[in-house]
Amino acid sequence: MNILPPYRQQVWAYLSVSPFAGLAAVAKDIALGTTSPPPLPGFPPLNLLVNGTDPNTASKGLAGITQGTLAAALAQAKGSANHGFQATHPHGLAILFGTWSDFCLWCWAKHPVHAGATIEPTIILAKDHDSFAGLNPVIAPGIDWGAADLAQFYISQDPSTVNLFDAIFRASGHSASPNLFGPKANAAHQAALEQFIASKRVFIYNMWPWLRSGTPTTGNANVHDPLHKVPAIISSFHSLIRLLMPSKIACLGGWSWDTTLPGPDALMRRSFLPPNATSAVEVFRHPSAYARHGWTRPWKNPAAWGTGFRWARRSSEQAFIDFVS
Repeated sequence: MNILPPYRQQVWAYLSVSPFAGLAAVAKDIALGTTSPPPLPGFPPLNLLVNGTDPNTASKGLAGITQGTLAAALAQAKGSANHGFQATHPHGLAILFGTWSDFCLWCWAKHPVHAGATIEPTIILAKDHDSFAGLNPVIAPGIDWGAADLAQFYISQDPSTVNLFDAIFRASGHSASPNLFGPKANAAHQAALEQFIASKRVFIYNMWPWLRSGTPTTGNANVHDPLHKVPAIISSFHSLIRLLMPSKIACLGGWSWDTTLPGPDALMRRSFLPPNATSAVEVFRHPSAYARHGWTRPWKNPAAWGTGFRWARRSSEQAFIDFVS
Protein backbone atom coordinates (compact mmCIF):
# COMPACT_ATOMS: atom_id res chain seq x y z
CA MET A 1 0.00 0.00 0.00
CA ASN A 2 1.24 3.47 -0.89
CA ILE A 3 0.79 5.96 1.92
CA LEU A 4 1.11 9.49 0.64
CA PRO A 5 1.99 12.35 2.98
CA PRO A 6 -1.26 13.92 4.19
CA TYR A 7 -0.78 17.32 2.56
CA ARG A 8 -0.14 15.86 -0.88
CA GLN A 9 -2.92 13.32 -0.57
CA GLN A 10 -5.39 15.93 0.68
CA VAL A 11 -4.70 18.28 -2.24
CA TRP A 12 -4.91 15.52 -4.85
CA ALA A 13 -8.10 14.07 -3.39
CA TYR A 14 -9.76 17.47 -3.38
CA LEU A 15 -8.70 18.44 -6.90
CA SER A 16 -9.83 15.11 -8.32
CA VAL A 17 -13.48 16.04 -7.63
CA SER A 18 -13.28 19.84 -7.85
CA PRO A 19 -14.06 22.07 -10.86
CA PHE A 20 -10.30 22.64 -11.10
CA ALA A 21 -9.18 19.03 -11.51
CA GLY A 22 -7.42 20.14 -14.70
CA LEU A 23 -4.72 21.85 -12.63
CA ALA A 24 -2.85 18.55 -12.44
CA ALA A 25 -2.82 18.33 -16.24
CA VAL A 26 -1.59 21.92 -16.55
CA ALA A 27 1.23 21.20 -14.10
CA LYS A 28 2.10 18.07 -16.06
CA ASP A 29 2.28 19.95 -19.37
CA ILE A 30 4.50 22.61 -17.85
CA ALA A 31 6.85 20.08 -16.27
CA LEU A 32 7.11 17.96 -19.40
CA GLY A 33 7.67 20.98 -21.59
CA THR A 34 4.74 20.02 -23.80
CA THR A 35 3.56 23.59 -24.12
CA SER A 36 3.12 25.15 -27.51
CA PRO A 37 5.54 26.47 -28.56
CA PRO A 38 7.85 24.05 -26.75
CA PRO A 39 11.01 25.08 -24.89
CA LEU A 40 14.03 25.81 -27.01
CA PRO A 41 16.26 22.86 -27.98
CA GLY A 42 18.98 22.24 -25.43
CA PHE A 43 17.01 23.74 -22.55
CA PRO A 44 15.01 21.15 -20.61
CA PRO A 45 11.95 22.28 -18.67
CA LEU A 46 13.05 24.11 -15.54
CA ASN A 47 9.85 23.43 -13.63
CA LEU A 48 10.88 20.91 -11.01
CA LEU A 49 7.41 20.28 -9.73
CA VAL A 50 6.99 16.61 -9.08
CA ASN A 51 8.23 13.36 -7.67
CA GLY A 52 10.86 11.68 -9.76
CA THR A 53 14.34 10.27 -10.00
CA ASP A 54 16.70 10.69 -7.08
CA PRO A 55 18.36 14.06 -7.86
CA ASN A 56 21.60 12.78 -6.35
CA THR A 57 21.95 10.39 -9.28
CA ALA A 58 21.61 13.14 -11.85
CA SER A 59 24.87 13.81 -13.63
CA LYS A 60 25.14 17.43 -12.51
CA GLY A 61 23.01 17.27 -9.39
CA LEU A 62 21.38 20.36 -7.98
CA ALA A 63 24.37 22.48 -8.97
CA GLY A 64 23.44 21.98 -12.62
CA ILE A 65 19.80 22.73 -12.08
CA THR A 66 19.51 25.29 -14.87
CA GLN A 67 20.61 23.00 -17.68
CA GLY A 68 21.47 19.60 -16.22
CA THR A 69 19.61 16.32 -16.38
CA LEU A 70 17.83 16.76 -13.05
CA ALA A 71 15.15 18.90 -14.62
CA ALA A 72 14.46 16.41 -17.38
CA ALA A 73 14.40 13.46 -14.97
CA LEU A 74 11.89 15.04 -12.63
CA ALA A 75 9.75 16.32 -15.48
CA GLN A 76 9.70 12.91 -17.13
CA ALA A 77 8.31 11.39 -13.94
CA LYS A 78 5.30 13.62 -14.42
CA GLY A 79 4.13 11.26 -17.14
CA SER A 80 3.79 8.27 -14.82
CA ALA A 81 0.68 7.06 -13.04
CA ASN A 82 -1.09 8.76 -10.12
CA HIS A 83 -1.68 12.09 -11.86
CA GLY A 84 1.87 11.94 -13.20
CA PHE A 85 3.48 11.45 -9.80
CA GLN A 86 5.47 8.47 -8.57
CA ALA A 87 3.58 7.85 -5.38
CA THR A 88 5.94 5.13 -4.19
CA HIS A 89 8.97 7.42 -4.21
CA PRO A 90 7.95 10.77 -2.70
CA HIS A 91 10.80 13.19 -3.16
CA GLY A 92 9.42 15.83 -5.47
CA LEU A 93 9.96 19.57 -5.33
CA ALA A 94 6.30 20.52 -5.08
CA ILE A 95 2.84 19.05 -4.88
CA LEU A 96 1.77 20.78 -8.10
CA PHE A 97 3.30 24.18 -8.78
CA GLY A 98 5.32 25.44 -5.81
CA THR A 99 5.01 26.42 -2.17
CA TRP A 100 2.74 29.46 -2.57
CA SER A 101 0.39 27.70 -4.99
CA ASP A 102 0.37 24.47 -3.02
CA PHE A 103 -0.48 26.32 0.19
CA CYS A 104 -3.49 27.89 -1.51
CA LEU A 105 -4.64 24.53 -2.89
CA TRP A 106 -4.29 23.00 0.56
CA CYS A 107 -6.49 25.77 1.97
CA TRP A 108 -9.07 25.01 -0.72
CA ALA A 109 -8.99 21.34 0.22
CA LYS A 110 -9.11 22.01 3.96
CA HIS A 111 -12.10 24.37 3.68
CA PRO A 112 -14.17 23.28 0.65
CA VAL A 113 -16.25 26.13 -0.72
CA HIS A 114 -19.93 25.61 0.01
CA ALA A 115 -22.64 26.02 -2.59
CA GLY A 116 -23.21 29.62 -3.57
CA ALA A 117 -19.79 30.83 -2.43
CA THR A 118 -17.25 32.53 -4.64
CA ILE A 119 -16.27 30.23 -7.51
CA GLU A 120 -14.21 32.45 -9.80
CA PRO A 121 -10.73 32.59 -8.24
CA THR A 122 -8.61 35.60 -7.45
CA ILE A 123 -5.16 34.99 -8.90
CA ILE A 124 -2.12 36.69 -7.39
CA LEU A 125 0.92 36.62 -9.66
CA ALA A 126 4.40 37.12 -8.27
CA LYS A 127 8.05 36.38 -8.95
CA ASP A 128 9.97 35.45 -5.84
CA HIS A 129 10.69 32.69 -3.33
CA ASP A 130 13.68 30.89 -4.82
CA SER A 131 12.86 27.44 -3.52
CA PHE A 132 16.04 25.94 -4.96
CA ALA A 133 18.47 27.75 -2.68
CA GLY A 134 20.13 25.52 -0.11
CA LEU A 135 18.08 22.42 -0.83
CA ASN A 136 20.89 19.88 -1.23
CA PRO A 137 20.51 18.56 2.35
CA VAL A 138 16.73 18.36 1.94
CA ILE A 139 16.12 16.78 -1.45
CA ALA A 140 16.87 13.09 -1.08
CA PRO A 141 15.27 9.70 -1.78
CA GLY A 142 12.24 9.11 0.40
CA ILE A 143 11.80 12.77 1.36
CA ASP A 144 8.65 14.37 0.02
CA TRP A 145 10.06 17.86 -0.19
CA GLY A 146 6.82 19.38 -1.49
CA ALA A 147 4.74 18.10 1.41
CA ALA A 148 7.52 18.81 3.92
CA ASP A 149 7.83 22.40 2.69
CA LEU A 150 4.09 22.88 3.01
CA ALA A 151 4.16 21.41 6.52
CA GLN A 152 6.80 23.98 7.47
CA PHE A 153 4.98 26.89 5.86
CA TYR A 154 4.20 28.76 9.09
CA ILE A 155 7.55 28.02 10.73
CA SER A 156 9.92 30.38 8.94
CA GLN A 157 9.48 32.43 5.80
CA ASP A 158 11.30 35.06 3.79
CA PRO A 159 10.16 38.68 4.38
CA SER A 160 8.38 38.97 1.04
CA THR A 161 6.22 35.94 1.80
CA VAL A 162 5.44 37.29 5.27
CA ASN A 163 4.44 40.68 3.84
CA LEU A 164 2.26 39.07 1.16
CA PHE A 165 0.35 36.76 3.48
CA ASP A 166 0.03 39.45 6.14
CA ALA A 167 -1.70 41.59 3.51
CA ILE A 168 -4.00 38.73 2.51
CA PHE A 169 -4.91 38.28 6.17
CA ARG A 170 -5.82 41.96 6.40
CA ALA A 171 -7.90 41.59 3.24
CA SER A 172 -10.05 39.09 5.13
CA GLY A 173 -11.38 41.98 7.22
CA HIS A 174 -9.40 41.46 10.42
CA SER A 175 -8.14 44.64 12.04
CA ALA A 176 -5.65 42.92 14.35
CA SER A 177 -1.97 42.97 13.43
CA PRO A 178 -1.33 39.59 11.82
CA ASN A 179 0.73 37.04 13.69
CA LEU A 180 0.98 34.17 11.21
CA PHE A 181 4.56 32.93 11.34
CA GLY A 182 7.03 31.64 13.88
CA PRO A 183 6.79 29.68 17.14
CA LYS A 184 4.41 32.20 18.74
CA ALA A 185 2.02 32.47 15.81
CA ASN A 186 -1.68 32.93 16.46
CA ALA A 187 -3.61 29.81 15.42
CA ALA A 188 -6.82 31.81 15.04
CA HIS A 189 -5.07 34.17 12.61
CA GLN A 190 -3.80 31.22 10.60
CA ALA A 191 -7.28 29.70 10.47
CA ALA A 192 -8.77 33.01 9.31
CA LEU A 193 -6.14 33.30 6.57
CA GLU A 194 -6.82 29.77 5.34
CA GLN A 195 -10.58 30.23 5.35
CA PHE A 196 -10.33 33.50 3.43
CA ILE A 197 -8.05 31.93 0.80
CA ALA A 198 -10.55 29.11 0.40
CA SER A 199 -13.69 31.24 0.32
CA LYS A 200 -12.22 33.70 -2.19
CA ARG A 201 -10.46 30.96 -4.19
CA VAL A 202 -7.19 32.88 -3.83
CA PHE A 203 -4.50 31.23 -5.93
CA ILE A 204 -0.98 32.65 -5.65
CA TYR A 205 1.02 31.76 -8.70
CA ASN A 206 4.77 32.16 -8.75
CA MET A 207 5.87 33.28 -12.21
CA TRP A 208 9.45 32.36 -11.32
CA PRO A 209 10.80 29.72 -11.38
CA TRP A 210 7.82 27.40 -11.76
CA LEU A 211 6.70 28.81 -15.10
CA ARG A 212 10.12 29.41 -16.61
CA SER A 213 10.04 26.71 -19.25
CA GLY A 214 13.32 26.34 -21.02
CA THR A 215 14.24 29.81 -22.23
CA PRO A 216 16.94 31.96 -20.61
CA THR A 217 16.01 35.54 -19.82
CA THR A 218 17.93 38.59 -18.76
CA GLY A 219 17.32 41.33 -16.24
CA ASN A 220 18.37 42.95 -13.01
CA ALA A 221 19.76 39.95 -11.08
CA ASN A 222 16.89 37.87 -12.49
CA VAL A 223 14.36 40.02 -10.66
CA HIS A 224 12.71 41.80 -13.59
CA ASP A 225 13.21 39.43 -16.48
CA PRO A 226 11.13 40.04 -19.63
CA LEU A 227 8.88 37.06 -19.00
CA HIS A 228 6.50 38.04 -21.78
CA LYS A 229 9.28 37.28 -24.28
CA VAL A 230 9.39 33.60 -23.25
CA PRO A 231 6.75 31.89 -25.45
CA ALA A 232 6.35 28.76 -23.33
CA ILE A 233 5.52 30.87 -20.29
CA ILE A 234 2.71 32.61 -22.13
CA SER A 235 1.27 29.36 -23.48
CA SER A 236 1.25 27.76 -20.03
CA PHE A 237 -0.21 30.85 -18.42
CA HIS A 238 -3.03 30.93 -20.97
CA SER A 239 -3.91 27.35 -20.06
CA LEU A 240 -4.06 28.32 -16.39
CA ILE A 241 -6.27 31.35 -17.04
CA ARG A 242 -8.68 29.38 -19.24
CA LEU A 243 -9.02 26.73 -16.57
CA LEU A 244 -9.46 28.98 -13.54
CA MET A 245 -11.36 31.85 -15.26
CA PRO A 246 -10.38 34.29 -12.50
CA SER A 247 -12.49 37.30 -11.66
CA LYS A 248 -9.41 39.25 -10.50
CA ILE A 249 -5.71 39.13 -11.27
CA ALA A 250 -3.32 40.96 -8.95
CA CYS A 251 0.23 41.29 -10.30
CA LEU A 252 3.12 41.93 -7.95
CA GLY A 253 6.33 43.40 -9.30
CA GLY A 254 7.84 45.34 -12.16
CA TRP A 255 7.76 42.40 -14.57
CA SER A 256 4.01 43.02 -14.95
CA TRP A 257 3.93 46.62 -16.18
CA ASP A 258 5.53 48.91 -18.74
CA THR A 259 5.66 52.61 -17.93
CA THR A 260 5.70 53.50 -21.63
CA LEU A 261 2.31 51.88 -22.31
CA PRO A 262 -0.96 53.77 -21.72
CA GLY A 263 -2.15 52.13 -18.53
CA PRO A 264 -0.96 49.97 -15.64
CA ASP A 265 -2.56 46.81 -17.01
CA ALA A 266 -1.57 47.38 -20.64
CA LEU A 267 1.41 45.00 -20.66
CA MET A 268 -0.56 42.20 -18.98
CA ARG A 269 -3.45 42.50 -21.42
CA ARG A 270 -1.23 42.85 -24.48
CA SER A 271 1.41 40.24 -23.73
CA PHE A 272 0.24 37.84 -21.02
CA LEU A 273 -3.53 37.31 -21.04
CA PRO A 274 -5.63 35.46 -23.62
CA PRO A 275 -7.36 37.89 -25.99
CA ASN A 276 -10.84 37.19 -24.58
CA ALA A 277 -9.87 37.45 -20.88
CA THR A 278 -12.40 39.48 -18.89
CA SER A 279 -10.62 39.45 -15.52
CA ALA A 280 -10.10 42.68 -13.62
CA VAL A 281 -6.33 43.31 -13.65
CA GLU A 282 -4.28 45.50 -11.33
CA VAL A 283 -0.53 45.81 -10.85
CA PHE A 284 1.23 46.55 -7.56
CA ARG A 285 4.72 47.06 -6.24
CA HIS A 286 6.37 43.91 -4.94
CA PRO A 287 5.85 43.02 -1.25
CA SER A 288 9.54 43.08 -0.52
CA ALA A 289 10.96 43.68 2.91
CA TYR A 290 12.16 47.21 2.21
CA ALA A 291 10.10 50.36 1.98
CA ARG A 292 12.37 51.61 -0.80
CA HIS A 293 10.77 49.02 -3.08
CA GLY A 294 7.45 50.81 -2.68
CA TRP A 295 5.17 48.21 -1.07
CA THR A 296 4.33 50.54 1.83
CA ARG A 297 4.65 53.87 0.01
CA PRO A 298 2.34 55.87 -2.25
CA TRP A 299 3.04 55.36 -5.95
CA LYS A 300 3.15 58.33 -8.30
CA ASN A 301 1.84 57.64 -11.79
CA PRO A 302 4.35 57.44 -14.63
CA ALA A 303 3.61 60.08 -17.26
CA ALA A 304 1.99 57.57 -19.63
CA TRP A 305 -0.53 56.56 -16.95
CA GLY A 306 -1.75 60.00 -16.00
CA THR A 307 -1.00 62.62 -13.37
CA GLY A 308 -0.87 62.50 -9.60
CA PHE A 309 -0.65 59.44 -7.38
CA ARG A 310 -2.26 56.07 -7.89
CA TRP A 311 -5.08 54.96 -5.60
CA ALA A 312 -5.47 58.40 -4.00
CA ARG A 313 -2.05 58.13 -2.35
CA ARG A 314 -2.73 54.73 -0.83
CA SER A 315 0.28 52.43 -0.73
CA SER A 316 0.58 49.35 -2.92
CA GLU A 317 -0.03 47.29 0.21
CA GLN A 318 -3.33 48.99 1.04
CA ALA A 319 -4.48 49.06 -2.59
CA PHE A 320 -3.69 45.35 -2.85
CA ILE A 321 -5.71 44.64 0.32
CA ASP A 322 -8.68 46.59 -1.06
CA PHE A 323 -8.44 44.82 -4.43
CA VAL A 324 -8.30 41.30 -3.01
CA SER A 325 -10.90 41.76 -0.26
